[in-house]
Amino acid sequence: MGRLSPSPKGNQRAVTHGASSELRLAPVREKHAVILKQRYEHIDDVRLALLANLFARIELATRWLDAQRGIVRNKNGEPFHIVRDLHLWERRAERIIKELDAEYRQPERLDLASQMSAVGEGEEVEIADATPA
Repeated sequence: MGRLSPSPKGNQRAVTHGASSELRLAPVREKHAVILKQRYEHIDDVRLALLANLFARIELATRWLDAQRGIVRNKNGEPFHIVRDLHLWERRAERIIKELDAEYRQPERLDLASQMSAVGEGEEVEIADATPA
């Protein structure tokens, strides 16, 4: 039996949904990173990379599932792993977004002791509102 020659770079013959294909994930991930950075200016690089990756996987998996006709099951009648994975990715992304939203809404803590110590006796103190706009 002859050996198969290696696939050329960029070959996508074996790719199904694309949620595990770096070739398909990269441009979708970049798109989501830009959107996330605009929406959450305060997001750190780790969560930005994680969320952009999750959203790219969710988008590609959802797109593939939507294009299927009927229920996606293997020969044994079990749903494809991508169905379970999609659910897990969505839950994880939702949890991180809730954390980001809570951080954004949480007003900065005021250090009243340091503000008061900077004020002389008999002076009035004006405390600025630290709630983000």
